[in-house]
Amino acid sequence: MAARSGPGAARAGAAGRRGRAAPLLHLLIAAVAAANTAACAVMGGWGPAWGQRPPSLPRVYLRYTAFAGLNNQLISHMKMLAVARAFARRGHSNVALLTGSAFTRTNFTRLWWVEHPISHLLDFPSFSGYWGRRGITVLERADTRACLAVSFVDRKEMPFWWDTDRHPGVVDRQLLDRDAAGAAEVIEARLVNATAAAAAAAAAAAAGGAAAVGVGGAGNGSSGGGGGGGAGRNGEFEAFRYQSEPAEAPAGGAPAGACAVVDLGWPTWIAKDFHTWGPDLVRGFAFAPEIEAAAAAVRAALERELPPAGGKLPPAGGKLPPGAGKLPRGAGRYVGAHLRIEGDWVQLMDQWAAQHTPAEQARRYVPAMRAAGFGPGSVVYLASGIFQSITAEELQALSSLFLGAGVAGSIHHKESLLGREALAGLSAEQQAAVDMLVLRRAAAAVGDARSSLIEVLRYMRTADGAAEGSLVLVQ
Repeated sequence: MAARSGPGAARAGAAGRRGRAAPLLHLLIAAVAAANTAACAVMGGWGPAWGQRPPSLPRVYLRYTAFAGLNNQLISHMKMLAVARAFARRGHSNVALLTGSAFTRTNFTRLWWVEHPISHLLDFPSFSGYWGRRGITVLERADTRACLAVSFVDRKEMPFWWDTDRHPGVVDRQLLDRDAAGAAEVIEARLVNATAAAAAAAAAAAAGGAAAVGVGGAGNGSSGGGGGGGAGRNGEFEAFRYQSEPAEAPAGGAPAGACAVVDLGWPTWIAKDFHTWGPDLVRGFAFAPEIEAAAAAVRAALERELPPAGGKLPPAGGKLPPGAGKLPRGAGRYVGAHLRIEGDWVQLMDQWAAQHTPAEQARRYVPAMRAAGFGPGSVVYLASGIFQSITAEELQALSSLFLGAGVAGSIHHKESLLGREALAGLSAEQQAAVDMLVLRRAAAAVGDARSSLIEVLRYMRTADGAAEGSLVLVQ
């Protein structure tokens, strides 16, 4: 049979090509969809969500209090940043974080938390600027007096209740142990219901009905920061001194329904998946100038204790563990250990240690120090609050332990390098930040796996490019 020709054949040929191309097109669409799904999984909440349109919300302030020790406070900020990112993924660009307080313990013997402005620990303009450039607004203060108040604060079961004048309360059980996306979803649902109820109440009030009502049981307070306060010694509700007080109230306040403030107290158990983005979240932390200056002075003093440059890392006598050859940016030639053996730790976590001297408590760090490559020639930096009160005899026993075990050639700590007088102006949490910044640049480091400082330090070293094997945990 002769081959077909002409327009009919051309149409048949085009149809055949379209038929053959259809499976390829379907494969291409499927591949793009799979890539999009994979991208969403990789971003893990850091990119905008695709799909349904979000419900309308007013300007939202997520107000929280970073409480307890230095690294519990840093983790609080990290968790709330993860929640803010989850709101952004849900399509909300009008959600801001609001936090203005920092805390420090008076000493490591007895827990007592004292409130300070957030600038006591963080360089807030740098911190907020970093996240502002990435689409997250972080505010130190805002006028929330005219905002709808929604509370997720639990004041029944509060850790360290008797250890501070004004406890922030902890995040409500509705948000307990939810991931960042789940927390954002619950808060969003409460806000939708609350704004609808407030609008109905306002309409009723305008028509001569009842006055508008608040939601969630937390008032705003005349200072603009009442939702984040706690009960004082006299049992009365007080606002935190540094928590989002307005610098100057605008004339007439904000229009009704223009904003909502969500009080979350201490967000210690929210956003349980924040660690997924730990290295990304710590990149925005910038510490107060006095902390950065003290850490730089300690590192410089340590470098003066080292042999001439050009040796291996760590110094002669030690070797890096397998997989730890990649050092953090700006790494020094010293190694370091965080000894979490202070009195407050013993009180909270390790009653066994209460019957032992600092040297006896520190003995369990020796195997990890060996695993991290510490050797008899290593210049070792010890980070611990114990050095604020340790006796000469206890210090000698601690040094003898590490020198005798062959995991150190010389022992140093910030007090020995700078003198206690030079550190006297820094609070306990500021000094803890100095220790962490010094350990951040160590060639290798060791610390208790249960310590929040070590958790944050691990994120920092990873963000700086250090191999995971360069931080060895004491289990």
